[in-house]
Amino acid sequence: MNKPLVSLIALAACCLSGGVSAQAYLGFGMGQARVNIDCSGTNTCERTDTVAKLFGGYRFTPNSGLEAAYYDHGKLNQTATDATLGAVNADWKSSGYGLFAVASLPLDPWSVFARLGVVDSKVRLDATSSAGGSSSASERHTRFAWGAGAEYRFAPNWLGRLDFEQINLKFQGEKRRADLWTLGLLYRF
Repeated sequence: MNKPLVSLIALAACCLSGGVSAQAYLGFGMGQARVNIDCSGTNTCERTDTVAKLFGGYRFTPNSGLEAAYYDHGKLNQTATDATLGAVNADWKSSGYGLFAVASLPLDPWSVFARLGVVDSKVRLDATSSAGGSSSASERHTRFAWGAGAEYRFAPNWLGRLDFEQINLKFQGEKRRADLWTLGLLYRF
């Protein structure tokens, strides 16, 4: 079992035990990630893909809490032609988990919120060339992230959520930014 999933299960177990369950929540979201990668010199270059996340948290008060999340940022593909390497294909994959402080403003049945925290992301590059074979490299870095969004309570314990998040990534010394838009569903215990 991977480390991010274990962290979320542990968070859920803590939140669901004892008297704290009234403030706990779990949710799932899907949407689109856009990464500001350099596409110069490429034949094709994808900057967007589907993103999925699993999140859970605890509200200490109606206005503050903590949230943990696991992200699958998707896969981006680039192709190029090089005089030495021939036809080159590169696949970028990223996933990670984060921890955020959350501030919210309830406006029943709506609420708006902002998040500030860190995301530990793993970026992996798998590249192949017609003349040079294949290679892979991966790195893991913990970087600053923030987000904002709105929730709508459509049933006593069920909420819909629209989320924007900005996650900073790093690979081989180059810094990149991933902008994530997700639409999700959460359940408050």
